[in-house]
Amino acid sequence: MEVKKSPKADLENKKGLFFQIGLVLSILIMIGMFSWSKPEMVVQQMEQEAEIIEVEEIPQTVQEPPKIEQPKVTVPVVTDIIDIVDDKIDVKTDMSAFDTEGGEDMEIIELAEIETTEEVVEEEEPLMKVEKMPTFQGKGAEAFRDWVQKNIGEYPREAAENGISGRVVIRLTVGKDGSITEYKELASPDKSLTDRTIEVMKKAPKWEPGEQRGRAVPVYVIININFQLI
Repeated sequence: MEVKKSPKADLENKKGLFFQIGLVLSILIMIGMFSWSKPEMVVQQMEQEAEIIEVEEIPQTVQEPPKIEQPKVTVPVVTDIIDIVDDKIDVKTDMSAFDTEGGEDMEIIELAEIETTEEVVEEEEPLMKVEKMPTFQGKGAEAFRDWVQKNIGEYPREAAENGISGRVVIRLTVGKDGSITEYKELASPDKSLTDRTIEVMKKAPKWEPGEQRGRAVPVYVIININFQLI
């Protein structure tokens, strides 16, 4: 069945009109947009000025302590000049300056001379016999004699050439510290034998000192050394 439209209801006939109306409206809208002016926005930049405050420098003052004047000390100067006064010169003293107003006599006191004496320390005399006699390496004088006899070594050449032999007697002094402080020859057939004996004795170790009443004292010790040619 074919549908029939009336010419008045057909919109195709009015298409040109609608186009013109739309075109006019578009033009008006564009004109209106261009004619519309936006208010100019002015941005004011506020520059904040920084206020610079200059700080005045205050000089620092240091208060010095008050100076204290030290008292002056007068040191007497001692000279090396010595005035020598002759003993024969009479020294007169004028006592008129010491007269008192009342005329009273002044009593003069003479000072006595003080004699100074130096204390002399006397060396203690060695003893021949004490409560505890000196010992050598834990033994008596015989141990020291054997030690010397063993260390004599070669026979003195001079005595050997002359055929000299015999006994050398030496008196020793054993000190408070055990060392031998004196060598004295009491008997000897020849000086070379004495010298050789004393030379060996000086190389010996220390003794144990003798004691008297609980304290060390110097003691005499007599040693006999035999020299025999073979």
